[in-house]
Amino acid sequence: MIDIFTPDVKHVDSFYECMDSIAKERIHFAITSSYTRGQISSWIMRFRMKGWPIVIAAEDDKVVGFASVVPETGEGRDHWGTLIMGVQDGYRGQGIGKRLLASVVSKAQAAGLVRIELWVRERNTSAIALYQRFGFQVTGRRTGCTKLAGQEVEDEILMEKSYENVRTI
Repeated sequence: MIDIFTPDVKHVDSFYECMDSIAKERIHFAITSSYTRGQISSWIMRFRMKGWPIVIAAEDDKVVGFASVVPETGEGRDHWGTLIMGVQDGYRGQGIGKRLLASVVSKAQAAGLVRIELWVRERNTSAIALYQRFGFQVTGRRTGCTKLAGQEVEDEILMEKSYENVRTI
């Protein structure tokens, strides 16, 4: 059974393995390896300490997916954050991404965030479809911004969703 919950530092090694395997696929992220275990540990501790939204999907203690919303900081920007998520190959197509996204969005709203944005590589059509099902809309594009060795240049799509009427001037 796959459970969705807030990680603790005991999940660092498994979190690292999950992120690293997704990065090495060279499809979903614009990186080719995970952040270090130390960076992941600091990330988990900082998110827990500040009450920021972060969740993992785990089968027993094996992390198979994760999602977080990194809040912007600074006056005038602290009402929104950027979504980062991934599900390990072999676990996709089972509704785990949907469960992770529902959980992290709920935690983001509880933390007072009213807008979430994300960047997704244009070839990641299954992720784009998931985000659209959750009401995210395409609002921009970074052209030619991702080029990993041996791959063609690729665009990234900006998607965002607001959870209340955010007035713009």
